[in-house]
Amino acid sequence: MEIAGTVAVVTGAGGGIGRATALALADKGCGHVFVADVDAPIAAGTVELVQARGSRATAVSTDVTDIESVRTLFETVRSAAGHLDILHNNAGLATSMPQFPEMKHERIAAIADVNLKGVLLGTEIAVPLLSEDGGGVIVNSGSQPRPRRERLRGDKGRGRLLHQGVCRPQRDPRNQGELCLSGHDQHTDDRQDRLRREAGRMAGARHGSDGDDPAGRDR
Repeated sequence: MEIAGTVAVVTGAGGGIGRATALALADKGCGHVFVADVDAPIAAGTVELVQARGSRATAVSTDVTDIESVRTLFETVRSAAGHLDILHNNAGLATSMPQFPEMKHERIAAIADVNLKGVLLGTEIAVPLLSEDGGGVIVNSGSQPRPRRERLRGDKGRGRLLHQGVCRPQRDPRNQGELCLSGHDQHTDDRQDRLRREAGRMAGARHGSDGDDPAGRDR
């Protein structure tokens, strides 16, 4: 896929991988990046950075666990841009201290809601919009477990199975799915360099655009 001139939605784009994706898309000439994040002020910060790279950007306050909030996100896309080419379901929560099984039930529920339900809702509502204009790309972020250090990685691990079950069997062959794996075995400085390279690659890899192979990341 040629990134130049496309319309993209990135969830959890206020920082981290989401912000890196938004900036990489802008560097490749993406026409309009919709920066979706539950934290409006940090989303606005990403918008400024994207605009400084010459692309249009819109911040949309979005709770990926709330279907009405997700609907509002894609209604905003339809109203402002008329179509959608790329969706990166990036929003996610990492495990925290204390680790499972000492982790509070409320935290476990929040992780499952954002990391699993968020991907389902985003994909469900985006697919019709993607199909209307000839298809597009859905990128889902997942995690590789780090043995003996994090004992509750089922959130994003199950996200990998969800990606295989939801994205791959789409009946419209014009809609394609990519899975971006993140792990925990890389140093922060190296990670930031690779994030930018991967963010542009993962949306265009299926159609032969330049980019590096994916590597493990922290979420």
